[in-house]
Amino acid sequence: MTVDRILSAGWAATYDGDEATLEMTATVFRTLNRSFPTLQAQQYDIYCWAEDRAVDSRGYARPNYMTHSYATTGVGNGSVPSGGKIEAVWVTDSTPPSMLFVAAEGVKTEDTLQVVLQLNEPGTVWCQVAEPLTAASSVYCREDDISSDPSAQCYWETFMKGSVALGTSFSAEVPLPFTYVRVEMNRIWQKGLTQGDPLLPDWETEYKIFCLAEDDWPSQAQASDLTSVYFNASSLSPQRSTLPQVVAFKDAAGTRSTLDLSPPNLTVTSVGTTEQQITVLATLSEPGTVS
Repeated sequence: MTVDRILSAGWAATYDGDEATLEMTATVFRTLNRSFPTLQAQQYDIYCWAEDRAVDSRGYARPNYMTHSYATTGVGNGSVPSGGKIEAVWVTDSTPPSMLFVAAEGVKTEDTLQVVLQLNEPGTVWCQVAEPLTAASSVYCREDDISSDPSAQCYWETFMKGSVALGTSFSAEVPLPFTYVRVEMNRIWQKGLTQGDPLLPDWETEYKIFCLAEDDWPSQAQASDLTSVYFNASSLSPQRSTLPQVVAFKDAAGTRSTLDLSPPNLTVTSVGTTEQQITVLATLSEPGTVS
């Protein structure tokens, strides 16, 4: 990095005795005559160069310049810097991942639903099912029961991440942005979130699917081989979906049904005959056709 490249970027601030703030929002490529916005959850090396306002005995400007070698030497110690280069500065990720719904359907067994989705950045996604508004049951969390009130029977944060011990935690790691991930769910929370039961296989039961995403940039930053001397791990926290975003995903997914993989049971209640016909009265265990 040369001094003229540092100057050509155009990022500068004046120091008058108090701390000077210099904000950089893009990387500048002089040879391309273009600048590109800085990206969240990315590391950058920052090069700083300075000149003072010294004047000669006649009052004419006689500034002293920071040398090229100093500008390209690592800071080393933040309190007693050895140079103007600040290495591996993280740009904060302050937005949760965006969830992109792809598909959802019943799979494998009569009590399993699967949702396929993408995230726009690496992270983790958790999904849950709830009963639709039309459900007659008062035992399980319905879509309108999911609440931001911590005292609610279906408090959304506990509801979404589930319990490994109770078999209600359904999640997937997303290592790369815009890759397909699949989350399978086979249990549903009871109200109160103290017990989960298998999804009902009866006659293609309908459910609503909720998903929540959380990025992994704090763990990525902490695991980095190189970080800035000003790096503060204690201030990092993952960004996750808000309740309105979770509800919006549920609306995009629509109503989904479990599979019906069992043939109906036939019960013949009576058989009648005449000279011209035979009449059979029968019932099925589910809607269907008798031949």
